[in-house]
Amino acid sequence: MQTRRSVGGVILAEQQSVQLRIAEAAAEVDAAWALLRKDCDEATALVEAGEMATLDTRVRWRRDDAFAAKLSIAAVEGLFPLAGARGLVTSSHFMRAWRNIHAATSQITSVWDINALNMEK
Repeated sequence: MQTRRSVGGVILAEQQSVQLRIAEAAAEVDAAWALLRKDCDEATALVEAGEMATLDTRVRWRRDDAFAAKLSIAAVEGLFPLAGARGLVTSSHFMRAWRNIHAATSQITSVWDINALNMEK
């Protein structure tokens, strides 16, 4: 974004709306990593203690993982308008990231609607 200019010659990186979108995407990615890290640390502690995770804990981990996936999609989708038409070509790094996150989060273990409902028990 630092070198991109609008059709009017405005440096996009200096636009408040661009900075807000980037900040929100970064916060969503950080929040997703924090959820995953918390669950990994908890799982590691259980293994080191020789304990097994309860069903409720495993269900919560699945929910957390699916929510991290949802946050990751939101981050990419929030940046989508910044990519412009150039972001739509198949050779675009942004389009590759967009396709990758959507492909990865389409797996049953990452689908929010499925894993969120497991908490209803």
